[in-house]
Amino acid sequence: MWGVVCGGEEEREEGEIMNIHLCRVHIENFRSIKNSEIILNPFSVFFGMNDSGKSNLLNAINLAFNGGNITDTDVFSSPEYPYFKEKSVIIDLMFIPINEKGNREKSFDDAWGLHFGINVNTDSNDNEFFAYRTRYVYDNEKDEYIHERLLINSWENDNIVAGKGIGFATLRAFDFILMDAQRDIALDIRNKSSLWNRQIANIQLSEDIKTEIEDSLGKMGRAIKAASSILQKVETDLSNALNFKKNKVEVSPITKNIGELYKGMDIYVTPESSESFSIANLGLGTRSKAVFSVLKTVIQKHINKSKSTPYFCILALEEPEAHIYPNSQRQLIQDLKAISGQKLITTHSPYLLSTSKMDDLIYVSLQKAKSKYVSISTLNLEKENIRKIERSVLNTRGDILFSAITILVEGETEEQALAVFFQEYFGNSTYSLGVNIVGVGGSGNNYLPFIQILENIGVKWFIFSDGEEDVINKLKNVLKKYKDTKEIDLQCFRNVIILEENNFESYLLQNGYKSEIIKAINEYETDKQDEHTLSYFENFKKGYGKNHQKGDTPDENVILIECMKSGKAKYAAIIAQTICKEYNDNKKFPPKILELMETVKTVLEDNK
Repeated sequence: MWGVVCGGEEEREEGEIMNIHLCRVHIENFRSIKNSEIILNPFSVFFGMNDSGKSNLLNAINLAFNGGNITDTDVFSSPEYPYFKEKSVIIDLMFIPINEKGNREKSFDDAWGLHFGINVNTDSNDNEFFAYRTRYVYDNEKDEYIHERLLINSWENDNIVAGKGIGFATLRAFDFILMDAQRDIALDIRNKSSLWNRQIANIQLSEDIKTEIEDSLGKMGRAIKAASSILQKVETDLSNALNFKKNKVEVSPITKNIGELYKGMDIYVTPESSESFSIANLGLGTRSKAVFSVLKTVIQKHINKSKSTPYFCILALEEPEAHIYPNSQRQLIQDLKAISGQKLITTHSPYLLSTSKMDDLIYVSLQKAKSKYVSISTLNLEKENIRKIERSVLNTRGDILFSAITILVEGETEEQALAVFFQEYFGNSTYSLGVNIVGVGGSGNNYLPFIQILENIGVKWFIFSDGEEDVINKLKNVLKKYKDTKEIDLQCFRNVIILEENNFESYLLQNGYKSEIIKAINEYETDKQDEHTLSYFENFKKGYGKNHQKGDTPDENVILIECMKSGKAKYAAIIAQTICKEYNDNKKFPPKILELMETVKTVLEDNK
């Protein structure tokens, strides 16, 4: 049951989504965000490369809810749009009513309607919404940025009209909790400003109980001191040194003030048949997950206390997977959904992507110094194609969604060999370049789901394909579907590199790498060499000839190709390494592979 209004002491269900929803965010001139509008779901997952603008979005929303100061470094600027003081930072938020299935309702319920009052507006379809603007402007007299909050009267597409100011009372029903990646329950216990301590700092006790506890604390402190000659001596020496005539100096081993007692608070874990130990002795992953448990309890407490007063919580988490073991990351989405309220998540984890709904994913990229936000739900696909993307991309190769460039190849052989050539050419691994090389497990339609999602989110993609006739025909059919056309000319695709009339193994042989291939295979199979004279390949060739009639034995190149294929992908990396080691001129890189890398280099330079 979703909802927000509580009656009496009734417990609310855990994991519920409240019956309003922050659905639209519009931001101008904040950090890397020049001008963006983002559509949010009750559970939204932002992903993309480092420094693309994920955290900037959450920090902007935090300013809209909780206020705070900004400086000139927080105002968007670029060579094209230089900084000037008169430039305002704008953050617009729109809230709509939703029902128990998460679908939009025409009107807010009675509690929210009463709370918003005359601040409720309607769109062109007579649907109610509440929206407000937070605007930061530079005050020349104060020499700083100040902010104001204004009611938004109209929000139609890009036309947003703000009006009168709104007071804090209207926003008091909102709770925006932003948690960065540095989460640790052991540190939170000691941190006075943490969510943990803000909740336990004002424990309400009657005066009688308070007096009784403080008397007990005093007795314990005196007992400890009585057992310690050093503490007694320190107390006497301090009294003499400070020379207080009217004031008494007392060393207290433990606090005498119950208000300070939380400083010594800790969480203990007691294994079966063992002594207790502090949670600080557990791993950081466990301590990070413990923060979520506390958060869940705190939010549920606020919901249960709200009674007839509306309460809406948005939880913003940066990299919740940090410090958590990969298998546990797969469960993390369900754990987070068990916390009530709307969630905004940033992540670098393909495991989180694989367990999220595709409609909840929003890709963030930095293009010419400006952050861009693209919802995966905008893919105009049939259900079967969506299932293919979820099965072929999100569930198996979600890491490609964090790359700047993705190169699609048929299988592991090309995947491993290209990685070696790229390392040699660029002097860096593909991952450090932001390049992902992905074997799609075959040709033809296997490429399509990858192309569709990469194209949608704006990740540059390449295809490095074998050149046999049937492979080319399949590739043409895929590109026809992608372009929605009946005819296709592969020469028009600068990002499609084809090995003319060859598979990968034949292509290397055709370009004169026969001796390097044989050397690499023999080195790899050292333990299988003939102990007298024959190399591994000579033995393979001998065995291959026995299976053919005299005079019908294929030439050595054909046998070598079969030998390479017999090893599947295991020879790919060492063959590429041997080629790179043997040459210092252009022959170090086979022509088509060089063409691919030079094109990728151009794209990487353009992205800077």
